[in-house]
Amino acid sequence: MWRAAALLLLTIATACERPRAYVICHNSNCVRSDPFLDDTVGALHESLALRWNGQPLIDGIEVDTVWDAVGSRCAFAHDPELATTSVSGIEAAEEVARHLVETASLVGDRRFYLKLDIKGYSGPSGEPLTAAEAIGQVDCALDMFETAAAAARTVDRKLTVLFNTDDPALVQLLVERPAYPGKRAGDAIQTGLILPLHVRPPSGLVPDVVSIAAKDVRPEQGAELAELRARGIDVMLWMLDADISVLDAIQEVEPRFVATNEAVVLREWLGPPPEM
Repeated sequence: MWRAAALLLLTIATACERPRAYVICHNSNCVRSDPFLDDTVGALHESLALRWNGQPLIDGIEVDTVWDAVGSRCAFAHDPELATTSVSGIEAAEEVARHLVETASLVGDRRFYLKLDIKGYSGPSGEPLTAAEAIGQVDCALDMFETAAAAARTVDRKLTVLFNTDDPALVQLLVERPAYPGKRAGDAIQTGLILPLHVRPPSGLVPDVVSIAAKDVRPEQGAELAELRARGIDVMLWMLDADISVLDAIQEVEPRFVATNEAVVLREWLGPPPEM
């Protein structure tokens, strides 16, 4: 499917003007269309190693964490049943930290985006988080932020860490934790909050980014998305496989971020990131 989609996209006529967007590697796997490789260290390492015109191909990466109820730790995983056998979220953050340092001489002022997806369930059962587990999950995400940020500071890298969750209660808990760094607008190290378009944020909080699946885009949403952009709220469009309908959705939505497992294909189609 991945190679078939790539061939399809690369044969599309190039006359139309395309949006400029940052390419985010979905589920830390942009090397093979195999969900069993999602959120694994091997795929994470290979995805970060992708190059395009002598530069890192991706503009950022999504790292998922699930609470491991057996080991009382956050695990680098997407599905709850894998939590007990996966490496820790901190180990995944350390891999990203190495990438930030090793590619600093290539990128100049180019910003890197780390999306931390905080799952609201524990493994291996998939049960909702207890109060104590929820604290463990968000504190782990904050530790992952600091791991990446510390590496970025050593080489003067620009880094934005986007905290993502489908659970408004976890968002509220996150921003109330003592280690929460705040937005830091204008700084080299920045943070932001992502919520799905359909999720109502906690009272008093405004997300920096809303996410929507390409398959869920409807023509009647244009005015809603335009209103969000007018308020300074960016849009992240995410998808698994890329096909003509995905390209249509990108043209319709004009997202700031495209999160995809097919980063190689979408980079070729979109061209360089906005600041290049």
